[in-house]
Amino acid sequence: MTAAAVSSALRAIRAVNDVTSRLLRIVVTALAGVMLASVLLAVVTRVAFRHSPPWSEEIALLSFGWIILLMTAAGVRDFSHARLDSLVKLLPAAPRRAADRLIAALIAGVGLYLLWAGWDYLVEMGGSRSAAMRYPMEILYASLPVASVLILLYGIERVLAGPPEDAPA
Repeated sequence: MTAAAVSSALRAIRAVNDVTSRLLRIVVTALAGVMLASVLLAVVTRVAFRHSPPWSEEIALLSFGWIILLMTAAGVRDFSHARLDSLVKLLPAAPRRAADRLIAALIAGVGLYLLWAGWDYLVEMGGSRSAAMRYPMEILYASLPVASVLILLYGIERVLAGPPEDAPA
């Protein structure tokens, strides 16, 4: 691939990833509000009436599941994911950049695998319903394929761009 082609691909994927990253943060903020309200309602009704709504826990768990997976993808985009870089930090600049790109490619590969596995599970569990609310469990199980697509896209961006300049060395 020529440098111009890589630069063009990077611009395109950055444009897509900028939009998805902003949308992801809006969705996560909304889900955090829903989760907090659900837990607060459960606590208040349990204390005041000695009974909490049966759906409050399901709403909180559904929100939490989406938040965790979406923020995992955000960590890949922001280069804030957990990583052990003790050995990579010892390398000179050029090999360190190459190692960072290799790690990004491995992360993208994990995203691709999780997409495949998550989609398979989503299809396999189709028709399941939650216990209290009876919502389709596909709403919960779709979180893995959605987050996996984002991990894949953000991983590809990191492969093309390398780590951000302010990333830990």
